[in-house]
Amino acid sequence: MVLSHNKKLYDELFEKIARMHDEVDYRRHLNYYHGQGGKWKSYPCVSVGAEFGAALAIGHHRYVSRAEDFHPLVYHLLTVRLGELNSYSTNYPACKNRVGHCAENYAVSNILSRIDPDKYIYDDKVLGQFRFTKAFQPRTWKNVDWCANCHIMFD
Repeated sequence: MVLSHNKKLYDELFEKIARMHDEVDYRRHLNYYHGQGGKWKSYPCVSVGAEFGAALAIGHHRYVSRAEDFHPLVYHLLTVRLGELNSYSTNYPACKNRVGHCAENYAVSNILSRIDPDKYIYDDKVLGQFRFTKAFQPRTWKNVDWCANCHIMFD
C-alpha cells in the first residue's frame, strides 16, 4: 500500500472525523437529556482516505458488508483473494478483520464508482495505484496500521 501525502485529503479526513465527534456529542446530549446513556460505538473503528489521480474519497469501517456496497472490481477481488464477505479470511486467517469491513475498500469503491460509473474497469492492477492516508480511529484520533487484508488487496 502506498502512503498519500496529500494535504487536502488529510484535511477532508480530519474534517469528517471532527464532524463525527460533533454529531456523537449532540446525540449523547439528547440521550442524556432523555435519561439514556450515549454509546461510544457511534464511531466506526477506522477511517481512512484514498486518492487516485485527482479523485479523493473517505471510507469508514463497517460491521456488515454487502456486495452492493462495492464496485464490482473490488467485490470480485475481495472474494477471490480473501474469501466470503463478513467472515474471516480463509486465505489469510491471521487478520483480525472480517472480509469487506475495512475502510479502505469503501474509499476505493467510492472513487471507482465515480470515475467508472458504467463499471467497465476490471484490471486488478488499478488497485495498486491507489494512495491511502494513514488509518485513524475516529473515537480516539489514534493512528493504526493497515491490516493484512488491506495489504493483500492493495499491495
